[in-house]
Amino acid sequence: MDATPDKETLRKARKAARNQELLEDNWRDGELAQKALKLLADNRIVYPAFCQLADQVIASGKLEFAVASIWERMRWYLAFDLPVKYEFDYPNNCRAYVARVWLEEHRQYPIFFQLCSLRSQGKGGSRDEFGRSEDDTEWPNGDEPDFFDDEDNDD
Repeated sequence: MDATPDKETLRKARKAARNQELLEDNWRDGELAQKALKLLADNRIVYPAFCQLADQVIASGKLEFAVASIWERMRWYLAFDLPVKYEFDYPNNCRAYVARVWLEEHRQYPIFFQLCSLRSQGKGGSRDEFGRSEDDTEWPNGDEPDFFDDEDNDD
């Protein structure tokens, strides 16, 4: 029996280690982080709504998800689904910090969000149109999976 972990196990382990490293990187020190934390403190409905939506995703069986999707759904939820409409400015540059708060409080889901280095700390480097950097796409031992491998395709 082969004791070598499969590619998915390696990917998840790498993502968990990277997330942990980024959570320990004094992320709360920056000006943008302080703005995001103030946004949560001043708008006490936002973080519980964010948590509720993350809980719904987890309850559906997904253990990895995009913070952007929850952020956009939260905008809709607070603007249209509540009996009383709640409006405030939802800056997209705050969602990375809200994801970090959530991950710190929900250690049982270490890979739910994929964290990236913070550009506000001068560590993020260049990004593509999806917010990914070159270091976000590295695979263990350079062994990138072939997502278009035809041998598993039953079509």
